[in-house]
Amino acid sequence: MVSRRAAPEACKILIQRMMSPQPVLQIRDLSVRFGADEVLQRLTLDITVGETLALIGESGSGKSVLALTIMGLLRGGTISHGEVLLHTGEMTHDLTHLEEAAFRKLRGNRMGMIFQEPMSALNPILKIGTQLGECLILHRPDLQTRRARQDEAKHLLASTGIPDPVRALRSYPHQLSGGMRQRVMIAMALSANPALLIADEPTTALDAATRLRILDLIRTLAAERGAATLFITHDFGAARAIADRVAVLYSGSLLEDGPTESVFANSLHPYTRGLIASLPDPAALHPDPKGRMRLTGMPGAIPSLRDRPNGCIFNPRCPLVMPSCLGAPIPMQSFGRTRRAACLRPDLQAVLP
Repeated sequence: MVSRRAAPEACKILIQRMMSPQPVLQIRDLSVRFGADEVLQRLTLDITVGETLALIGESGSGKSVLALTIMGLLRGGTISHGEVLLHTGEMTHDLTHLEEAAFRKLRGNRMGMIFQEPMSALNPILKIGTQLGECLILHRPDLQTRRARQDEAKHLLASTGIPDPVRALRSYPHQLSGGMRQRVMIAMALSANPALLIADEPTTALDAATRLRILDLIRTLAAERGAATLFITHDFGAARAIADRVAVLYSGSLLEDGPTESVFANSLHPYTRGLIASLPDPAALHPDPKGRMRLTGMPGAIPSLRDRPNGCIFNPRCPLVMPSCLGAPIPMQSFGRTRRAACLRPDLQAVLP
């Protein structure tokens, strides 16, 4: 496993970020529609240099739609409100209105993405060396010779923990294990040292041991390069392992946002509490009188896009619902210096300093 101790360069980046955090990605009041259906509703999020933000939510909550919107890969949907800004050094790119030609210059260069299933993302009829080489030709003009690109490709694969990079470069995707294929995807996503890395459920198809190694690898390599990382998952346990901060998405709406350990220790929104209570962790398991183990679950299901409730979008499933939760939509509110939640419970006003 890759050590979680950051390299000296990464430590410098983290210290600089703590002293003066600089946003890499700014999402402002973003709404995305597919026809009449609003999939994302007025999202506002920032990710700073070197930070890992985990976006958590059930299937169908809009997580992948947000990733595809940022990358300019959304098909059939439109941005109906708000803006998405990418900051790269002295440049600011408004991704909301960017033309496809401009997006192609940013993808793989200033924005990298690790997809959920590498067998679908990798070309099955091309060797790994050919596919990684194409990334370097497109996005690394400093590597002017074939030999330089081959050396860099070997270095990239070695940095992801692949034990025999030369053999991997000569292999087709089906000749590698799932973990090795995902390491190749990580190498490709980081090949041009992007300012923003998006990882969309990158460990879904992996076994538990490999999943932990891949999470550790993503976090370590992103920190070494100072990349801001958007980690998309439905797994709160994975988020806790990799993220500095978490944002909780439910049916296209943001319900809570804050530092990871703070959210785990003191969740503000009932939905977040329900997600944490449902984790397959010994602390969340309760034996019944016959000695069997059962998980704590949440009643109900995520609403359809065309049947969202009035007021708080979670109110039909919320155990703490109040009359005031049934009127107008509930905006995100600040609690203390680092926490936000879309909740009206009066006790929250005294929860945080």
